[in-house]
Amino acid sequence: MKRIFLLLLTIFYLPAFVPPAKPAKERALPTFSQMVRQEEDRQQKTMPQLLQSLPAELRREILRINAQSEILNIPALAQGITSLARTNKALHAAINNPQNMLTILKSLPKAGALVLARGLRNMPGIKSNEVQDWLKGIKLEKGKELFEAVNLQLPDYQTINNMLENPNTNVNWKNFNEKTVLMAASDWGLISIVRLLLERGANVDAKNAKGRTALMSASKRGFTKIARLLLKAGAHVNAKDNEGFTAFMIAILNENLGLAKLFLANGANVNAQNAQGSTSLMETARRGRIEIVRFLLAEGANPLIRNEDVESAFDLAGHNWSLAKFRNKSEEAETFLQILYLLQDAEKAQKEKGCRK
Repeated sequence: MKRIFLLLLTIFYLPAFVPPAKPAKERALPTFSQMVRQEEDRQQKTMPQLLQSLPAELRREILRINAQSEILNIPALAQGITSLARTNKALHAAINNPQNMLTILKSLPKAGALVLARGLRNMPGIKSNEVQDWLKGIKLEKGKELFEAVNLQLPDYQTINNMLENPNTNVNWKNFNEKTVLMAASDWGLISIVRLLLERGANVDAKNAKGRTALMSASKRGFTKIARLLLKAGAHVNAKDNEGFTAFMIAILNENLGLAKLFLANGANVNAQNAQGSTSLMETARRGRIEIVRFLLAEGANPLIRNEDVESAFDLAGHNWSLAKFRNKSEEAETFLQILYLLQDAEKAQKEKGCRK
């Protein structure tokens, strides 16, 4: 109670401005469009720029079809172009013009161009000698072809299996961000492809340029079944990325207790610290997530650990409790106060436990 009383006293001595707690850094994955543009177009051209030579109406329609999906969805693009050619007589000739068809195909990653061509195989523009010669000239590294097929979310099981049957296919091929095929499959929730890649020897603990593994990707996306597969294949549950975060910490930050329990059951360290020395308990206490705090304490989280700024979970929650009081946010302040009581009791129990040892 002494520490709670001291914190109450600080309310009357707060300065005019109290700096807020540092927000956690966003660790968003690059979008698919960003990856495609960096990998396939070194001049940083965008799809609209690559389509500039198309007739204006056709260009607008192609971009409209593509904009209907958050990612580059080539099956949908093929379907949209086919429907457009069938319903709009004015654009039918423009679409089937070999030069226009080539422009559309060249605006895509090479693997994507091959898939789109298959989707449009019955159209006169695709059957032209000019387009067919260009398509025959596309050559991809076997590992790269596998990666792009998975990353475009196009493959069926048999397609990927056929690629892997080729002895020249590198199942652990990495792109410019050192992202592997297994990471791509984990990102998109392709569970049957993840299983197949693991059976064919994919490195389950490979890291990308940011130090992230396929297990971390599955954790961030909330794919429990894929995480379970990766763990069964021997994924290192306590591996850390370049910022010191583990798959368990990522699950906690996303408030996914189901995944967190799975990781703990497979040996995850509940007290793992990131590069700044922060634990999952510190982060959730600072954010005022009382249910997650209760969960972590019940799983053995140590409230006495301090970060590189020599702050404990109690200190971080106390700061934001004071700030909530100062801003007259009574409900938020009450939540932080309850967290402080929980942490105070946990600290006391931890100290008594240490004394008994």
